[in-house]
Order: sequence, then C-alpha cells, then structure tokens
Amino acid sequence: MNYPKEQEKKQRERELIEEFVGICNDFEGWQFVNFSENPDVIMKKEEYLLGFESVIISDDQASVQCVYRPELCSISLPANLPHDERLNEIEIFFSNKLYDHLRKYSMPTILVFSLVDTQSTSFEDIVEIAKKFSLPTLRDFNIEAYYICNGSSYVKIASANE
Repeated sequence: MNYPKEQEKKQRERELIEEFVGICNDFEGWQFVNFSENPDVIMKKEEYLLGFESVIISDDQASVQCVYRPELCSISLPANLPHDERLNEIEIFFSNKLYDHLRKYSMPTILVFSLVDTQSTSFEDIVEIAKKFSLPTLRDFNIEAYYICNGSSYVKIASANE
C-alpha cells in the first residue's frame, strides 16, 4: 500500500540519520546511497555498505505517527505524569518501540532512536531507561548496534561486538 506522505517520512528518516552520522565519530565518512525498506537508509564508506534504521521518539508520538501513516496513531511518551511514574511508562513505551523494530534486517544495520521534541523527559533519563533492556543477540537480527540521538548528543546503548 502506498501512502501519500511516505516520501516525506523517508526524507525525515534520512535527515535524522544524517544528523546522527554527522555527530557520531563511529560513522565519520559514511555517505547516503539510497532509501530502502529494510533498513530505512543505506550508506557507504569506501566499498562497505551499512544500513541505518531510524526510529522517531517524540513527546507527541501520536502526531509523529499520524502525520505519516494514520493507522499507526498510538500512545505517546507520557509527558504529563509525575517524574517517576512517567519514567515507568516511558520504559514500557520504549520497550514496545524497540521490539517493533527487532526484525531480521537485510544487511548489517545500525538502529538509531532519534529523539525529536522530547522536552518533558531528559536525554539522560531516556538513556538510563534504554540501558535497562535485556536485548536478544543483536547479530540474530543483523543489528550491529543501537544508539539514541537527540540531534546534538548520542549514546551507544548496545553493540553486537560487545
């Protein structure tokens, strides 16, 4: 099924991946090759290809999803709860987003959780939540690593090499 805003979504994913690659020293010199479905973006450095999957995380997640695909309207990060309760809810939300993107990728892939408009929750809180996950063996899914990025900072949460 073709969605009218699919190209807009792909372009936004590319922008977020390029923003991440631009600040993450691990991927210095990698350049955009093309869009894909599995993963979102393919990049190249010398003769090596690497996939990047962008997962947008926002305080207003429903709006992010609905803009691109109305059937994906879903719960957002809980912005209006007390801090501890919000962190518990975010852990559930984040876990669901992560496991939605655990699939066998067609090539070695970097999973990037891109934080967009997350003023209600600090970058540090979200990183701490993400570090709690017990991840399956990343190599089983062809995932090389997963990162969280807010446009100016990034943290590697897990790597297949560790």
